[in-house]
Amino acid sequence: MPKILNFALFVLSLLARLSFALTWFCFLIPICLVVQALKGTVTTNILQNDNFLVVSAHLHLQQTTIEHFPQYLYAGLMSVGAVLAVIGALYGLKALIKILMNIRQRQYFSDENRRLLWTFIVAQFYALAADPFIAGANQLARTYLGRVNTGYFDGTWEDIYADLVALAIIGTIYILFCSATKIKREAELTI
Repeated sequence: MPKILNFALFVLSLLARLSFALTWFCFLIPICLVVQALKGTVTTNILQNDNFLVVSAHLHLQQTTIEHFPQYLYAGLMSVGAVLAVIGALYGLKALIKILMNIRQRQYFSDENRRLLWTFIVAQFYALAADPFIAGANQLARTYLGRVNTGYFDGTWEDIYADLVALAIIGTIYILFCSATKIKREAELTI
């Protein structure tokens, strides 16, 4: 294997490991949301947070609108969505790390890589499952408070379609990989 490719795989593996370690901290986000809901500060946080942009028609909100914002529903939806998204990201990163290690060891068409590709599909299902929760929570902020989330977990309903397309692409790659592995096995048997 050329040195530049080996070095690139090493760097990618290192970045994936770092991302995997840092992604665990994202589990703090749902905890913070639940604490904010229990304190009753979810609405204040949304209104004062720079990650939520104001929709032009909602420059001034009535106090009753602010008081009737469903804080617990928002925190619950966002927490469930965040947990599912983080689990999906962890599955995907773990599979990526192992695939990169296998490529560095020149194990290309192995059963382990097939299982790891299946893990990518599972990770994408988690991302797809997170989308309605995150989009629903963000829809609440937009409808009640006229704020659009541009920070972490800023998903919208369109993300469902994007994740479905990504799932179809990953599924196609998985099917092609399984076919290539089968052809390789048959070629080894005939020799």
